[in-house]
Amino acid sequence: MKFLVEFGESREQDSPQVCTSLRADIKFLFGIRGLEDITLQRWDPEWEAFVNLKDGETLPDKAKLKCFIPLVHAAEKPAMTESTDSCILHTPPSFSVSSHSSDPKLLFNVVEARMSQRLKDTLVSGVLTEWAPKHELINLVSDVLYSIDKYPTKFVKNELIEEIINRYPCLRNKIGDPCQAWKMKIDNGLKQMRSKDRTLSTPRQKKRKALDFASPVRGEGASQLPPYDETLIEQQQQLMVRELKRGHPDEEKLQLLMQETYPHRRDVIFKEGTFK
Repeated sequence: MKFLVEFGESREQDSPQVCTSLRADIKFLFGIRGLEDITLQRWDPEWEAFVNLKDGETLPDKAKLKCFIPLVHAAEKPAMTESTDSCILHTPPSFSVSSHSSDPKLLFNVVEARMSQRLKDTLVSGVLTEWAPKHELINLVSDVLYSIDKYPTKFVKNELIEEIINRYPCLRNKIGDPCQAWKMKIDNGLKQMRSKDRTLSTPRQKKRKALDFASPVRGEGASQLPPYDETLIEQQQQLMVRELKRGHPDEEKLQLLMQETYPHRRDVIFKEGTFK
């Protein structure tokens, strides 16, 4: 992991035990055990490379550091490890997480550090009657998991939720699995984030302009009009009007006249529009 560390004037690391003090800060912020296994390196502008950080050195403000925590199954040496992930550690505990960090305890520390004071007070009091704190917690956990991976593993999600519920027992469900409801809500929160991400990344296409009338099908357009006889069309229209005025119009006759005049009547509607 590579960290960009910022210290205020009150946190300036100029003591002879700068390496030990910095290790203690990193251990506290990230909940790391086994302090002796941590290896720190600082960026040397003269050599243009990272060199091991030793006690007694002066660490300038906003120094770029690398922190190596060897895994149990890893055989590489710290100097051979490459990483491109970085995060900024401010004096307040509002830091981000490396995309390769999947330790549930570390994620729990991040979630707890990002909680608002109102949410913390509500969880500590144990009175969780309103929906707003629950909604804030769901969004917070979903955001932390989404920053790690768009599709976090089931193990990471379940372990993180169990860590939160063990820390705040008021979140337990009284019926059935105490964590099941929260797991479903977190899954829905991740789905919404992925859906929103896809929506933002997809270019918006213009919709086809709405027409006032339906497009003509084959055989009904102007190019398929039968020979136009103005006198015959007027006679057929007059016959339809007279037939409609009768008390009992002949439906078969009307249907036949409608079929014969349909292409021309449709052509008139396309050219002149409907009656208003």
